[in-house]
Amino acid sequence: MRRVTGRTYYDAMGYSTVATILNDLATSTACPLTVNAFWASGRSAWFADEEKQRDLAKGWADACLDTGARWGGGESQTLFGQVNAKTAVLAGSATGIIHPKDDYPGDGHMLEDGDCILLAPSTGIHDNGLTLSRQIARSLPQGYRTKLSDGMMYGEALLVASRQYSPLVQELLGKVDIHYLAHITGHGWRKLMRAQRNDLRYIIDQVPQPQPVFDFIERHYPQTETLLEMYSTFNMGAGYALFMPESDAQTASEIAEGTQVIHS
Repeated sequence: MRRVTGRTYYDAMGYSTVATILNDLATSTACPLTVNAFWASGRSAWFADEEKQRDLAKGWADACLDTGARWGGGESQTLFGQVNAKTAVLAGSATGIIHPKDDYPGDGHMLEDGDCILLAPSTGIHDNGLTLSRQIARSLPQGYRTKLSDGMMYGEALLVASRQYSPLVQELLGKVDIHYLAHITGHGWRKLMRAQRNDLRYIIDQVPQPQPVFDFIERHYPQTETLLEMYSTFNMGAGYALFMPESDAQTASEIAEGTQVIHS
């Protein structure tokens, strides 16, 4: 895509890396404090591309600023023989604080019969299902240049930066009774079932409209049970799930209005 548009897209990739880390951290309701970077490549020349490195640093820094976290440094390593010489690993870690420490919904013990599930929309594919998405691109005559129904190129749609949900979670704390949080990443909507409560089931009766990139992938999906597999792999337009009493749903939606629209 850089050869097509002239953009490196590493600002979006840096932002998305931090977003993925902090969105996971937010499932514990922790307020992020610091984010440490780990960037590694199989050759030192990867770090010599100044435009790429500038965009990567900007995206990483912007993601930290958007959540109020500090960029706590990290590692930039050349791992010859361990990482493919043409690729890089973008990763990191984060530290946060849960307050009050007893108010931790991470294992699902707070879930109750009758709770409402609110879905916060994604910006697109985020960081999961990209292996399959690349496989699809190889089967297209125009590859990543193929246009979607909204006019965006397929490659551009795959590189839209992920959404940050940590600010939304922090804004809701103390105003609604959050019983559980799920970051809808790998394994798609199956992430809603991770709570260890075998006595409860969930019913989804309304779903958000997936972005055009998902419609495109579905049409080219190399499986028979396409729709089931799509929701088992991708976020399908919903990046985060918040479980709470139904009486709190309206308040949560009003709080999110103007920043992130929540679909109930």
